Amino acid sequence: MKVPIEGTTPGLRYGHTMVYIMPILILFGGSGESEILNDIWIMSTDKTPFKWEKVNPGGILPNSRVYHTANLYKVAGNSEMMIIFGGRDKANNSLFDVMGIKKDTNNNWEWIDCSKSGMQNDPNSQNSVIPIGRHQQCAAFFGPFLFVVGGRAGGKESATFDVFSMNKYKWYRFGNINLFRHSIWVYNNIISQDKYEVYLYIYGGFDGDNNSQINPNLYRVNIVELFNRDETLKNELNDHISMILLIQTQKKNRLNQANNKNAGENKNVFTLNHRAVITTIDNKNDFANNIRTLSIAKLPEEGKKILENKPAKKNYVYDEALVKEFLELMPLPEQFIPLSKGDRPIILSKEYILNLISQAKSLLEKKTCLINLQYPIKIFGSLNGQYNDLIRLFNVFGRPHEHRGDIDSFEYLFLGNFVNRGGFSIEVLCLMLALKVNFKIFL
Repeated sequence: MKVPIEGTTPGLRYGHTMVYIMPILILFGGSGESEILNDIWIMSTDKTPFKWEKVNPGGILPNSRVYHTANLYKVAGNSEMMIIFGGRDKANNSLFDVMGIKKDTNNNWEWIDCSKSGMQNDPNSQNSVIPIGRHQQCAAFFGPFLFVVGGRAGGKESATFDVFSMNKYKWYRFGNINLFRHSIWVYNNIISQDKYEVYLYIYGGFDGDNNSQINPNLYRVNIVELFNRDETLKNELNDHISMILLIQTQKKNRLNQANNKNAGENKNVFTLNHRAVITTIDNKNDFANNIRTLSIAKLPEEGKKILENKPAKKNYVYDEALVKEFLELMPLPEQFIPLSKGDRPIILSKEYILNLISQAKSLLEKKTCLINLQYPIKIFGSLNGQYNDLIRLFNVFGRPHEHRGDIDSFEYLFLGNFVNRGGFSIEVLCLMLALKVNFKIFL
């Protein structure tokens, strides 16, 4: 099925790469109709209709290239990044740089030169192997390790099998593998700290040692045995295995707790940006060993697991017709069209708004200054009259509503600064008060 796309597209190209960082699809580089490119395009897969958007990241822009590799770097405790390596530039030179693209603290895209970062941050990185420039290679991640296999090198050089550590920003070399246009895959089976397997599989492609004949073989590389030759790599691998086992243990504990209604473990969820930190504390002296990170997209699953144990909200009396009228006038996130200056999403009389304020006031007056919060919870910072941004947040992270919302599973806490600066302070305030009266969110 051909996916319908609206607006401008990246255009005709080949030799480019695409990586999925939920819910964003990222496209980089390749060769267009008349030139080799280094542009970045993104498409959000959680919004329809699908639209491509060209972005201009900060940082040092990588060279234009074709036939490079791009992989998702995703390790607990680190920012998700798309990592590109190698490729061929406009002058037909084979490249060997490692570049990453991610969002910074201000939610803007930026490029990071991982190769130079390593030289600056690791005093031993000058002893690192210098990778051979190449294109049409294969690359894959296992934890912090980027495996780069084969490819077409410049001149008469044979491509190599190299490993780049994202922890140390350091290259390691394990001989020559003179294949290109092949495929690789990393398999792992982790049972315990002392019993685990990690294998790299290599299949097909063209064999550079045999006049570029098609290679019919499947190869398997024992990564554990390979890394045991280097003490630093061995220790890094053991650390990553320990992290995987800890995450597996946490998952088992959560399943056991969900199946045991009388479990009394102390759990807290703190929502931070697009991720959350989940802690399970059995022993206050063992706090650091019981922390895991979780994508906020998976938080609804956590909410469903503990919903049975969550106390029901108390009923209270309010003018349902009035509040419903406010909520119905507020567009649903999936139907929302960003507002321009002068637009008014809500048109109500002064008396209606004063009545809503009065009902919210009577509810707030019954509350103490100290708020008793229940997990799981979503926390929103300053809104400052930015109605468009508020609806976008509801669109991406879920909204406090019973229909297609998650108010039954989550508490919502808004920290304040509802008005000023933005152009839609009255709309933001009215929506907050209506949600307060109807769903008892925390303000």
